[in-house]
Amino acid sequence: MGGWLQHRRDSAGGGAVRRLGPAAGSRRGRGADVGQHRHRRAQRPAAEAGTPLNSHTARTLRRASALLRARRVRAGPDGPSRALDRDRLLSASAQPVSPRQHAGGELVKYISKTRNPPGSPPGQWQDSAGSECRITLIRYTAEAYQAVEAFDIARCREWLGRGETLWLDIEGTPGPELLRDVAELFSVHHLVLEDICHPGQRAKVEDYERYLFLVLRRPRWSDHGLSLRQVSLLLGEHFVISIDDDAGDDQFAPVRRRLEAAPEGRLRTSGTDYLFYALTDLLVDQGFPVLERYADELEALEAAILEDPRQPGLMDRIHRARRELVFLHRALWSQQEVTEMLLRHDSPLITPASEVFLRDCADHARHLLEQADSYREMSRAMLDLLMSAVNQQMNDIMRVLTIIATTFIPLSVIVGIYGMNFDTGASPWNMPELGWRYGYPAVLALLAVVGGAMLIYFRRKRWL
Repeated sequence: MGGWLQHRRDSAGGGAVRRLGPAAGSRRGRGADVGQHRHRRAQRPAAEAGTPLNSHTARTLRRASALLRARRVRAGPDGPSRALDRDRLLSASAQPVSPRQHAGGELVKYISKTRNPPGSPPGQWQDSAGSECRITLIRYTAEAYQAVEAFDIARCREWLGRGETLWLDIEGTPGPELLRDVAELFSVHHLVLEDICHPGQRAKVEDYERYLFLVLRRPRWSDHGLSLRQVSLLLGEHFVISIDDDAGDDQFAPVRRRLEAAPEGRLRTSGTDYLFYALTDLLVDQGFPVLERYADELEALEAAILEDPRQPGLMDRIHRARRELVFLHRALWSQQEVTEMLLRHDSPLITPASEVFLRDCADHARHLLEQADSYREMSRAMLDLLMSAVNQQMNDIMRVLTIIATTFIPLSVIVGIYGMNFDTGASPWNMPELGWRYGYPAVLALLAVVGGAMLIYFRRKRWL
């Protein structure tokens, strides 16, 4: 996992905003008070778990259970919040989960990362192969909206010359020819083109005077689990460019529908900075359904562990959830830093009216990071709970075996005494009861009384 993120050789340390141009502008803080998200706390009765845990594990598990119960699914306009069904979780937890592997056995990568060979000059992008792209060129004003499924430089020059707002949406990794046209039309720096051609960059924001360059990591849940896709955004005075390296997911369709369906909406009447905010907010909010999946998975794991910790595959599922949450936490951490930088950064491309909405976007990013951190701690608690439950079951088995062995100790002594081969005819003291008519039934009764007395004693001591 050490190479999953790679800094560019000339990037600034600490993730700060870099201004590349002849003059560097001033910075002023524009922080805002952010409301704290509070969760209800509820304690699970100790009898439900049936497992005596140490104080640290019990505290962690109670906190995890309270957070899982207090979470709320963000209800959309079409319906209210939904509640998790325990029976559904138990049935889902019993189903085997396939590992994150291809048919050949190779592990699936969380991040698709490409880079130039060591020693290559900076800004080298001409040799990139690219992939099949889906291009949508949109121009809009408060009165008109037009979408074209192609990229025409002459038409773009004409629209930009009239001061109209352009949105170039590219799905897939663009090839050298398309990048050359984009760089020529919008004066894009070759370092930006290099980052676009090599997905897997860390989330960041850079100021190139005429435009802002933003890179975000978009979490996506598929049948194979978590994957992180790179999305690049460029904000100019009259244009916005969005490039998603995943060509199979039309993620910006909701924004296009809002542009087309609401002529009087804020998207059509505001500038490019508000469109930039809308795209950024959509990318940030896509982390919520992914975290909901992990909340469901953690609650299913908790129910499965409390139901039967000997179910096969529980350890693998917990380890996989922990590993994916580590990757997700790293991506959300850098995303939260970038949204805070956008608030602190003084750029003429972002108006004060749009900064209010970006502040809300930064609050969502902060909330996501807090949730991911909580779920990561919960996954650790799940492992402790599994180990405690397995150890408790082993202790119960050993206790039963110990009681059985302890019960048979005096019985074995009695039987051993009467198993000694003394000649009863040699002496009247050599086990005279062996000649007694009721000797054998008496010994059996003695064994039964001794064994029953010991079981009653164990019961009163609460050892049974």
